[in-house]
Amino acid sequence: MQCYTAQIFARISVFILLALFAVSPVCWAQENLVLNAGFEEVDADGFPLNWEVYWGSQGRTPNLEAITKTDGAPDGERYMWLWDDHDVGAVVFYSDPIMVKPGATYTLSAVTKGKTGTLSFRLRTYNKPNAGAMETSAIVQNLASDFMLSTGDWDISSSVVTIPAGAVMARVIIYTSKSTPGSVAVDNVVLVEGEVTVESMYDPAADRYLKPVFSQVEIHDGIYFRSAVDLQGVNQRLLLDVYEPKGDTQELRPAILWLHGGGLKGGDRKQGYIGTVSREFAKRGYVCISADYRIGTNQDDFGKILDNAVEDGIAAFNWVLEHAAEYRIDPEKIVIGGGSAGGWLVVNIGVIDDVRWGAYDKSKIKAVLNLWGSPALDRYLGKIDAADPPMFMIHGTADTTVPFSRSEYLANELNKVGVYNELHPLPGLGHTPASEMATILEQSSQFLYKILFSAGK
Repeated sequence: MQCYTAQIFARISVFILLALFAVSPVCWAQENLVLNAGFEEVDADGFPLNWEVYWGSQGRTPNLEAITKTDGAPDGERYMWLWDDHDVGAVVFYSDPIMVKPGATYTLSAVTKGKTGTLSFRLRTYNKPNAGAMETSAIVQNLASDFMLSTGDWDISSSVVTIPAGAVMARVIIYTSKSTPGSVAVDNVVLVEGEVTVESMYDPAADRYLKPVFSQVEIHDGIYFRSAVDLQGVNQRLLLDVYEPKGDTQELRPAILWLHGGGLKGGDRKQGYIGTVSREFAKRGYVCISADYRIGTNQDDFGKILDNAVEDGIAAFNWVLEHAAEYRIDPEKIVIGGGSAGGWLVVNIGVIDDVRWGAYDKSKIKAVLNLWGSPALDRYLGKIDAADPPMFMIHGTADTTVPFSRSEYLANELNKVGVYNELHPLPGLGHTPASEMATILEQSSQFLYKILFSAGK
């Protein structure tokens, strides 16, 4: 299966339980798909690819700024807001030509939202393969597929059409109904061969682990996992938070243990971007754990600070294994991740081979996510070897706090011993490039999917 996502607020059919998930993908069989067109990609003039756009009956070019929207889009990207007033006329979209089979049945579907009125879809069929959008001589038939829209959240609408004899090409046409003028929105348009039910379009698990499929996250805050004395002689009570997708019924879930940044002298488990990645991966179906560790001061020996922090990180990892059943964590799919100083820690936990910092089963670490935190060359606590877990690195090339060259060094050393790794440079960006969170989440999600779920990994 290949999945084409239109994240929607679920209110699709009486056959689908509303309690499933509020954000979900649409998934089609790849071999039957003939059109999947959204409005996210545009050409140099700002017009959406895969579509010709007309304003009114004269084929005038519309003001795209007036019809392009992003706020509240089901997938967070561009969609089109159509309306019909009798002074200007309707905004009409024509899809690129699609080759179709005479006599075959197709299902036309779209992700839509309406304030008023009806969104009209037509599948215009032609008897020659090079017919233009406005050409009428080659038209065989306009197949009606009016989608009656209700107000409020995004829905999936669909209609089944049969291609007439003699037709070899089709174009999808979208506009608002003349009889019921109003304003409506459309995002993802799909045409698939065969008759496909609404229920089969709604597959909450199709993009799990790659894209958000849960709208809410449940956080278990302030769970005690160990006590340890810091370098000032104070006994520290160390806590962690557990993030899990609310309403998830899957029996076993992968987990990510996150360690925060702060130069080993600041920060805690609630650090801003650590909370963000914990919530976002929980929305993708992971259980995330954000843990505290002992930090030091400028007067403390840095090597001892690092030792303490690594020891606490290992203790947090052991806690995850010990409580795997309680939180329905798959003990064979545990990842460790960290940003900045947290990256130093998880890389070291991934390469350590002795028990000086605490005994743990390193084979249970299936991957390391290192966010701009590759250690200095003299701060590796173990030797990189072929038994180390796969590593993901993302790093700004203009980072002056943790130089990008450290990640280049780490990637090179991993390559030497045959450990799978990915280094994703962020050109021109400095330390903690949280503005690129969408890129960070997408690339790290894809990496983990390859490691944890793809065949052969």
